[in-house]
Amino acid sequence: MIQSVPNEAAIILTEYVHELASRLPNRVEGIYLHGSITLHAFDERSDIDFITLINNPLSKEEKESVKAIHQQIAERYTSHQLEGAYLSKEEFGQNNHHSVPFYDGDEFIYDQPFYNHNPVTWWTLKHHGITVFGKELKEISFDDHSSVLVDYVKENMNSYWKNRFHSIKELDYSKFPKESINAEIEWSVLGVLRQVYTINEQKVTSKIEAGEYGLEILPHRWHDVIREAVRIRLGRDGSYYHSEEDRIHDFLTFLDYIFSNNTLEKSGV
Repeated sequence: MIQSVPNEAAIILTEYVHELASRLPNRVEGIYLHGSITLHAFDERSDIDFITLINNPLSKEEKESVKAIHQQIAERYTSHQLEGAYLSKEEFGQNNHHSVPFYDGDEFIYDQPFYNHNPVTWWTLKHHGITVFGKELKEISFDDHSSVLVDYVKENMNSYWKNRFHSIKELDYSKFPKESINAEIEWSVLGVLRQVYTINEQKVTSKIEAGEYGLEILPHRWHDVIREAVRIRLGRDGSYYHSEEDRIHDFLTFLDYIFSNNTLEKSGV
């Protein structure tokens, strides 16, 4: 059984390792995990983010074998999906790829660009990554991109997150079910707090720990909406708000506050 991961993930990974060894003998150099499972944030909704290191490009027949492996595992285990790419030594540690074989949780693709690897990926792998099979990560030389991590996250804040905020603040929330609003509050509040954490601390953390960090550094005015996002993430009942109107107002006002302050530091603002 794979050590250092939850049992339900270990079962899936054990079969994955066995199938790769059986169908692609002597082709795999290592299998490594990053993402939530390495940040102690793995839950019933989590994917299993992996990077499989291969010694040569996969042939057409080998790609079909890998596709069959992922289909088999996806059909057998529906609670968690594998999601990751197959990289050569030269590609290991590089951001984005013109074309590498990857499994996106639904299908195996090998003729399209892969954009899921970025400085957050490599920093997490370097500092928290888990070796499932093969050479230990500490024995592999690759760039953790720590020199550009903060700049990457700032750019992400000023593009993806800011654009998302401008879109969602115009929505008529009376037309959305509560479950959809819950999902948006969780995703956006904890998502931007992860960015704030990385910008301040030059490290990567989980959504829950980012929420706890927000409670430490931000004024008390924002604690209810942060706790609300954490509550939703943990699947707990009992909102911190008596009024849905107040909840949505605090949610949107909080995001506006975050994007209006460029120096959110430990001392608060």
